[in-house]
Amino acid sequence: NVKAICAIGSTGSLRPDEIPVGSIVMPDDYAFVLPQAVTFWGKVPMGTFTNSGEELGRVHFPPASKDDEEWCSFRSFIQKSLNPVLSDFQAKIKMAPKQKSEDWPCVDGVQVDNAIRCAYVQTTGPRFETRAEIQQYARMGHIVGMTCGAEWTLAQEMMMPYVLVCAVDNSANGLSNHPGGPVQEYLDHKGAIAEVTGGLVKKLTEVLSKGGPKGSWD
Repeated sequence: NVKAICAIGSTGSLRPDEIPVGSIVMPDDYAFVLPQAVTFWGKVPMGTFTNSGEELGRVHFPPASKDDEEWCSFRSFIQKSLNPVLSDFQAKIKMAPKQKSEDWPCVDGVQVDNAIRCAYVQTTGPRFETRAEIQQYARMGHIVGMTCGAEWTLAQEMMMPYVLVCAVDNSANGLSNHPGGPVQEYLDHKGAIAEVTGGLVKKLTEVLSKGGPKGSWD
């Protein structure tokens, strides 16, 4: 059975000065641009605030909460497991100003509290966002993508920890200085960072095949 999920996402930077293209980050929160009903409710048995054992999950919960001990533990486990990848690919990875090598890929420390250090904003896609939209989204978060907020929500609804690791592949529309614009920047960078992404996948496969945080999946 699946006990937890670690996903790797491709994102654009909403704040290139804070989260540069070429960095790898681990968001600690997320937001939907257009909040929508992303849920298993009505499809499988679900509890309300708790799972009595007869349901598969629950529908009312605080996402990405500092009080979710299982999520925080898994997040710490993934951070420590992936941290050696930084030294393996130092020349290919850019550091965000608030990243420290010992905390990488987290931003501004590994702790989770009420402060938001790196938020993933999910848009509807599949098109890239307009310049006007990006100006609004930058007030909500730091990086933008099209899928991971929904995954994060559904995983938590099923009471599975979900940790997201993001490659920042381009500056969002209206923020990119690339001569070909944000789409060409994305395409160019995906090729350049393929080795780093491979290193992340290899490390995750290695550590997760041995289990998760000690005692958590027994």
